[in-house]
Amino acid sequence: MIKFKSYLEEAFSSWTVTAVKSVNKVKKGDSKTVKAQNTSQALKKSAKAWGDEALNAVSSKYFKVTKDTSESIEEGFSAKEIKMAIGIASDPRYKGGNMTGASKAIEKIKKGLSSEKQVAAVLRKQNEKTIPQGKTAMTSPTGGPNKKDTAKLIKLRKMLDREKKPNK
Repeated sequence: MIKFKSYLEEAFSSWTVTAVKSVNKVKKGDSKTVKAQNTSQALKKSAKAWGDEALNAVSSKYFKVTKDTSESIEEGFSAKEIKMAIGIASDPRYKGGNMTGASKAIEKIKKGLSSEKQVAAVLRKQNEKTIPQGKTAMTSPTGGPNKKDTAKLIKLRKMLDREKKPNK
């Protein structure tokens, strides 16, 4: 019985019924999304959803009925696709700053793959700015001291030296 019910649900599509003109309780612009097989069934189900069975007798010109084509089917990605995407994210051409390029290359494999949990984590990890060992936050990318920070440190040292000296 359950298996049969799932087959029936697959035959139904999502329909959006929008009121073009105000009718009974329904105001212009109100809309309902229902699962139905066709337009007339969508109108009947939306009337029931609005709680006004009298809408069944109203002409269909008062309503705009559209089939939702943007219905998203949860589609998983294969292990092979995820592995390929992680390989692209780890590629030296896309490491360390070219996250957009990597995302575009991954999206060519399959749409939405770059936002998949594992792939997104690898993309973030590969494009994080990290401080190599032996360097501090106050060193420039070339390894030397940062000029602005060095000037601040000199001023701070002079101020501390003045405080330590006894006043005469």
